[in-house]
Amino acid sequence: MLVKSRKLLAMPVVSLADGQQLGRVRALVVDPRALAVVALALEGKGIFKEQRVVPFAAVKSIGEHAVTIEEGGAVMRLSQAPELVPLVRQPASLVGAHVISEEGRFLGTVEEYLFTVEGSIDHFVITGGAWRSFVQGKALLPAQAVRTVGQGSIIVKAQTGEQLTWTGGRASSLREGWRKFLSFARGPGGPQENGPPPAAQP
Repeated sequence: MLVKSRKLLAMPVVSLADGQQLGRVRALVVDPRALAVVALALEGKGIFKEQRVVPFAAVKSIGEHAVTIEEGGAVMRLSQAPELVPLVRQPASLVGAHVISEEGRFLGTVEEYLFTVEGSIDHFVITGGAWRSFVQGKALLPAQAVRTVGQGSIIVKAQTGEQLTWTGGRASSLREGWRKFLSFARGPGGPQENGPPPAAQP
């Protein structure tokens, strides 16, 4: 099962022990080197609104409407998880990042990413800008193709662009519509692809 990164934003986090809603997901904390979601950052709470986090290992389930954890004790202040501090304060900018190949070719922009229930990022959904997205649609970029994650950019291995399959674009819809029209037109009595139409019977 793969989870869409957008799905978790603003989703409530609920304790299975007492059913209490502990907060809502503000952001996903990603380790760019491991290409994995390592924690969920929750909305601030209290007067000073100190950042609270839930280590991803503490997540019991990600459902249609809520994230569940065993108990409220899994929610901690950021200061209690020093290993997460740099990842929260200088987050990896995956969504909106430009995807560039080793050959220096711009392939698209990350719209969202898909990750496993263990937190490992599996694919990135990329678009090619407004016009290219309209024509070509979107493509799934395998995480295995990623070489480096930087600030605002993702570098992928050579030849990755040639291996991407773009789907959902207007151009593909038009081609499919034209194909169906020709298939209908070439039916009994319809015009043929090659040669003149059948002669009329006397």
